[in-house]
Order: sequence, then C-alpha cells, then structure tokens
Amino acid sequence: MGRTTKSKSTRSIIVAIGLLVAAVPLSARKLTTTQMRENTIRINALEIEEPGDNTVPAKKITCEDIMGPIQPIVFDEGALNFDFDKSYVKPYYNGLLGILKEFLNEKDYNVGITGHTDSKGSDAYNMALGMRRAKAVKDRLIELGLSSSRIRGIDSKGESEPIATNETDEGRAQNRRIEFDVRNRDGEKFDRAVTRICKDEDGNVVSPDPASGAEIQFDDQSEDQ
Repeated sequence: MGRTTKSKSTRSIIVAIGLLVAAVPLSARKLTTTQMRENTIRINALEIEEPGDNTVPAKKITCEDIMGPIQPIVFDEGALNFDFDKSYVKPYYNGLLGILKEFLNEKDYNVGITGHTDSKGSDAYNMALGMRRAKAVKDRLIELGLSSSRIRGIDSKGESEPIATNETDEGRAQNRRIEFDVRNRDGEKFDRAVTRICKDEDGNVVSPDPASGAEIQFDDQSEDQ
C-alpha cells in the first residue's frame, strides 16, 4: 500500500548500497585486491524536508539482491606469477600478500591456495611444481604474520586450468600463477558479484532516487544464478 506524508514533515530514508563486486575478466570475472579494500556495505541516511500544504502519496519500491556465480580470486597489479620452472615468491609480492593477510584477519575469513603452471614439462612434474608454488605462498603468508589456522590447505592444478594460451611466452607467464579460495567460517565464498534490482509497485525496474520520496524496502532473500 502507498504511504502518505504530511506537510512540513521530515523523514529519513535509509538506502543500503552493496558494493560486493567482481571484476577483471580472465576466464571468468575475478575479484581483485583493490576491490577487497572496497568490499563493504555503506549505509547513508538522508533527511528530506518537504515544505507545503499538499498531501503527497509516496511510491513504494522493493529491492532485491541477486547473487552472481562464485569466482576465483586473483591479484590485480600483474597477478602473482612465477618465473619459468620456479616456485620462489618474489619480494615484489609481499605488499599484495600483506593486503590479503589484513583482509583475512579483518573479515575473519580463511583461504585455500592453488598453484598453476604452464604446459612445459610432464603432467606429473607440473602437478608437483604447482604444489611447490602453493606451499611457497603459504609459507610467505605465515612469515608475514598470517596464522596458519587461516589457511585451509594448498592444492595444485598443474597445467590443467590455463587462463591464456601456452603457445607464447606471455601466455605461459600468465598461467604460472596462484589463485585463492577465500571463505567465511561457515564455508561460504564471499567472492560473488551482487546485482541489486529495484522495482516499483507496477513491477517496473527502476533506479530509486531517495529524493523522490519513494518508500524503499529490501527483500530478505536472494537467489543464486
């Protein structure tokens, strides 16, 4: 039902804006470390004063958050890559790993670490190399102060999941990488894109403007896609 507002009244409309975003397409959309720092919910209260003697019916808008598909996490700023046939984590990546450590501690999350390789060498060799890379990143995170209890485990995919061609030096360099699986204590992955869909009373999709006087409600349930 619509809600009426009286003259010279002041009301607050609270609009919650979710900023859970996935970006940087590789084989799929990725959540970057830059966005980790921005991955929060901001709530703004807006006071609206309406002078005049006319009674104005307020429209009702309902908003729902639709969860997108789960995506792996990779670093931006060049990703965390390795030299050919190496598992050494360059000091260059300490800053990025420090960001991940602080993020895990702040959010009370844990992480799984997976190593990847290019296609040079046998399958068995590359599986072992990917595991060495994952262990090297685990050890570096612990050196930087992350509790080992926040690391669920390490794994290797070897050469089985390339994100670029293995026919060029550049492509192989991209495939020699680490990916992270970040979850909360309930085992839920946080790295999902959230799309907020708002509709008016007639079912039309709208982008609500708080200054319009709309009564904004948010559904409690969301659905996976």
